[in-house]
Amino acid sequence: MSSRAESSSASRCAQLLSGYLGQQFYQGNAVEVLRNGTGIFPAMLEAMDAARESIDFQTFVYWQGDIAREFAEHLAAAAGRGVRVRVLLDGFGALQIDRAALALIENNCELCWFRPLRKFRVWENLKRSHRKLLICDQEIGFTGGVGIADQWTGNGDRPGNWRDTHFRLAGPIVASLRSAFLQGWLESCKPEDAFTETLPRACTEQPGDERIIPVVSTASDFWSSAGMMLLSAIAVANTSIRITTPYFVLDHKLKWQLLAAVDRGVTVEIIVPAYRHNDSRLAGLAALNCLPPLMERGIAVYAFEPTLIHDKCVIIDEQVAIVGSVNFNQRSQRKDDEFSLVIDSGTTVSRLMQNFRDDLEHSTPLSSDRIKRRHKYLGYVARVVQPIRRHI
Repeated sequence: MSSRAESSSASRCAQLLSGYLGQQFYQGNAVEVLRNGTGIFPAMLEAMDAARESIDFQTFVYWQGDIAREFAEHLAAAAGRGVRVRVLLDGFGALQIDRAALALIENNCELCWFRPLRKFRVWENLKRSHRKLLICDQEIGFTGGVGIADQWTGNGDRPGNWRDTHFRLAGPIVASLRSAFLQGWLESCKPEDAFTETLPRACTEQPGDERIIPVVSTASDFWSSAGMMLLSAIAVANTSIRITTPYFVLDHKLKWQLLAAVDRGVTVEIIVPAYRHNDSRLAGLAALNCLPPLMERGIAVYAFEPTLIHDKCVIIDEQVAIVGSVNFNQRSQRKDDEFSLVIDSGTTVSRLMQNFRDDLEHSTPLSSDRIKRRHKYLGYVARVVQPIRRHI
């Protein structure tokens, strides 16, 4: 049985996206949707504790708190029982790492920093790795939006406990997560580090029935695979587009594709954080500038009220879901290394649709008049920051 889906078994949306992306869907995967820290961290810690041979871990954010130290303790414990543990931290995103956690990782694991900040290399400092990857024994993988910090603990229902989604994966798709990890590791590790010490293992099992395309996107000054993926998804939409994102910062191409979708009768709904919860004021200001023209053309926008919604999900025609680390902003499309999953219709897409409906129940509808009235003076500032939106 082939590890790639036959085109005839894929949904209409999936077939079109496969053509745009130039990739076919891997079939036979098992996907578990993990909602918020109460579901995400126990699953990741359990997988690390069960690892026998290898753990490869990459993240953008590694900050402070109990979970930062607990995560490091489990990584160190795995290394102590003979597991090869490689940790790749972004040189900017993990600057605030808990010192005790860092000491545990440095003393017990193989640690590399992705593009440490350099004073006279601004062009390099701007391009980060935003990927979140955990691969255990080349058999179980995790990816999604979660960072390692206390902000992600809890149930995503109050300030300080961010709302997010992560995914536990098994099957052929796990090799793509490991490949994405090795891409960053190869750039960051020392020349003498053994690259072929652990050879890739062919996956002969198909533990589930989910069809997935992995999209590995690399930072670019102009365009990237992440931008192509989002544009293609909007282009193939026939009935509906549902977007959940913490940072909504459009360029002209994405804006006109969304408006073109509305013109052909597609329903577009967007969930963003309430402005007071946004952890990036610049991104929040940019969204205030981007959203009103869309709302005036009939796009529905909702502000998630309980906390920062850090979830990243695009669902097209209730058939295909795009999840992973990609935000609906220009940084993800141009400046950051990213990793995404394009998942064809099945139980995972159904679960994500239900999550969207649940989040909608905790969100307030916005209007362009309300934004202009409540954020009148911020709107002026938003127009000032427009020229730098590609860096936000």
